Amino acid sequence: PISATDVYIEEDDFLIGDAHDDAPPIAVHKLNEANLALSSNEEVILPTYDRKNLTAGILHVGVGNFHRAHQATYLDDLFHLDFEGNKEWGLVG
Repeated sequence: PISATDVYIEEDDFLIGDAHDDAPPIAVHKLNEANLALSSNEEVILPTYDRKNLTAGILHVGVGNFHRAHQATYLDDLFHLDFEGNKEWGLVG
């Protein structure tokens, strides 16, 4: 587990490392539009659709981040398949 003493914040990056280990810390970037491409690799699929053209169609109310994350993944898959036919199903909240 990572403790609060093992997380170092520098500008928009987090450095996570073990204070009792000689291994260099791992840089973790805050995810935003400007650095989205930093997350691109063979395991991360970036949106190929224009997210600015999404309109709100689903409002998520509550603290259920588990459900919201899974619903967002389903919607992302849907947008990749047929963006024009489904762009009104953007998730808010």
